[in-house]
Amino acid sequence: PEAQDDTASDYILPKSNTEKLTEADLAGLSKEQLRLARNEIYARNGMIFGIEDLDEYFKGKSWYTPKYSSDEFYDKVEMNVIEETNVAFILQLEKSMN
Repeated sequence: PEAQDDTASDYILPKSNTEKLTEADLAGLSKEQLRLARNEIYARNGMIFGIEDLDEYFKGKSWYTPKYSSDEFYDKVEMNVIEETNVAFILQLEKSMN
């Protein structure tokens, strides 16, 4: 068995900060799971959402360290290109599910 980071299973998309997502990665996720997966990318970077269900969900994750309000986040945090691409990709799929 391959060694696995204990926290990897605590993510919907464990590699969304390092690997460009494909449609196959997102296949089978519900619209709500996609929303959480998209926000997981922000949460990984310390965003505090100020949206009750998101804040509660991420507080339950071992890896989550809330650092920045959403206003501060956009001023202080520079997400990498892969993260930015994945956020846009997930959002596009969410919108197509309406």
